[in-house]
Amino acid sequence: MNNNNEPDFSWISFYKELAGKVLEYKDRKEDWVKFVKTFDSVELKSRGFVIDYLGDFENIDPFSFFAIFNRVKGESRKNILYYLKMQLNLSNAVPEIYSGVPKADPRWAGKFFNVKKNNYSDVPLLWKTFECAACDELDREKFQKYVDEVKLVTGYQYKVFTGLYWINPDRYLPFDKKTREYLKKLNVIADENENISGNEYLELIEEVKSKMNSCVIREKTFAEISYHAYANS
Repeated sequence: MNNNNEPDFSWISFYKELAGKVLEYKDRKEDWVKFVKTFDSVELKSRGFVIDYLGDFENIDPFSFFAIFNRVKGESRKNILYYLKMQLNLSNAVPEIYSGVPKADPRWAGKFFNVKKNNYSDVPLLWKTFECAACDELDREKFQKYVDEVKLVTGYQYKVFTGLYWINPDRYLPFDKKTREYLKKLNVIADENENISGNEYLELIEEVKSKMNSCVIREKTFAEISYHAYANS
């Protein structure tokens, strides 16, 4: 635990390990539904953290799953993550500090993307996007295609970038409002337009990496950018 009020990014290892475990459920829908339903159990409710809204258990995509615990903070988040650690046999310790983690709007818990008109046929697209993003070697063509399709079916482009950052902050940059404002302040982007394509997003990542490597900006990681975006807002 950090006692010096300095940013602590030890949460990254935990989140990345958790994303790998979640990915194992992609083609095991019955097991996934059974697992997610445990969040509505009497046992968890009795321990003080009630998930107000999960939507349809059978159609919760992996990004919405991450939004469940990123909509709360403090002991509530730690309790949920400790439960996940026990259930999924995670090796990393539950984080104490969450520097640079964008919080999900509580209204979106369970349906992070608010899939239009409950069109649950779009949920497999979110799983494919999650799987593609989590691969060791990124297939850029597929990634761009999936990200652009997510925008078309959900209407929320920046949310997928937040979700991608949650599952691998070493590879993906958040693009929520505060981060866009900060990137503009750093002269990395010209405006705060949230509607960028998958290709533009990957180009932005490369540009930010280049500026970090050449010390044009002080940050060395995307997590530091996210942390400073919120600290300076």
